[in-house]
Order: sequence, then structure tokens, then C-alpha cells
Amino acid sequence: MRMRPVIAFASFALLSAHATTVSAQMHKCQSRDGRTSYQDEPCPPDAKAGTVRRPDRSPDMAASPAAKPGAGAGTKRKPEEDKALGNLVVIASVQKDCHKLVGRYVSIDEMRKGCAGKSMSMQLARENDPSGDADYDYRMSASATRFELSVSPRRAGLAGYFTDSQNLYENPSGTASGQSRLVGPLPYF
Repeated sequence: MRMRPVIAFASFALLSAHATTVSAQMHKCQSRDGRTSYQDEPCPPDAKAGTVRRPDRSPDMAASPAAKPGAGAGTKRKPEEDKALGNLVVIASVQKDCHKLVGRYVSIDEMRKGCAGKSMSMQLARENDPSGDADYDYRMSASATRFELSVSPRRAGLAGYFTDSQNLYENPSGTASGQSRLVGPLPYF
């Protein structure tokens, strides 16, 4: 019987509330039953532990000045932007795991169904499924050797994000591309 680990991802909105005091890493924990979670706290002693780099939270990465006050100390991103960026990071992480399992990058639909390898499978968690995001449109193109993911706002006033499978780009005033401001490398483990 194959186990289907579910990616549980801590909200970037909560993480950003402590952006100035928390390290740039999150803990990736895999339990004995094969479930993977991402969290601020260290992994339990019986879990396989790893780390994930968070995107840079520098002040020049802020969204528009109209960001809601109180959306999290140390951040100027709106909650909708934090969720979209968090989804991008989780989707990219699942994409990397799927590539390891099946030898190619896959579509978002394939991630929903699960990528099955010889000894385990990986599936996109419901809370990170972009079909439930009313504020952003997620478009993925994938081949055997790379993927691109564009997370474009559906309304004015929100930042857009893009990854070319290696780097993360941001446009604080709309759709992002590989020509937008480079934030840095994707926060992989």
C-alpha cells in the first residue's frame, strides 16, 4: 500500500508577523507514516528533518503602500499576496518532489491527483490548491526539464509572482514575468 503524504504549509501571513525575528528557514518534517509538513517549530524527534528557505522579506519586496495596516508586523504584503506567495512556494516544492518521483515536471491537475513513484507518492494539499484562490490566477507550464508558474492577480492593487523553476520574481503592481524584479532563488530544501 502506498502512502500519500499531504503537504501542510504554515501560512506566510503568520510567518511574516515575526519576519524580523524568525530565521529565513522553515522546518520540513516527514513523519514515520510518510506525511510531510512545513512548520516554524523543530521537527519531533521521531521525524525525518530538513529545512526550506523562505522568500526574502526585505522592505523593497513590499507590495503597494496601500497594504492593510496590521496585516503582520514587519511585512507590507497584503494577506492575499502572502497566501498567493505561499501557494507558489508549496506548488514549486511539490513540483520538485513530483519530478524526483516520476522523472518529469507535472501539471497542477496531476499534482491534485498525486504523483506516484516506486515507494511513495506526493499530492498537492487542498489548502494550497490554486483553484480555491479568488484573488489570483495560477498558470503552469511544465516539461521534462523545467516548469514555469505565473501567479497573476485578478484585480488591481495586488502583486504578481513568477518562477522559472529556479528563481522567484515579483511585480508589486500586477502580473510578473522573468523580466520582473528578482526576489531570489526559490526557497527549496
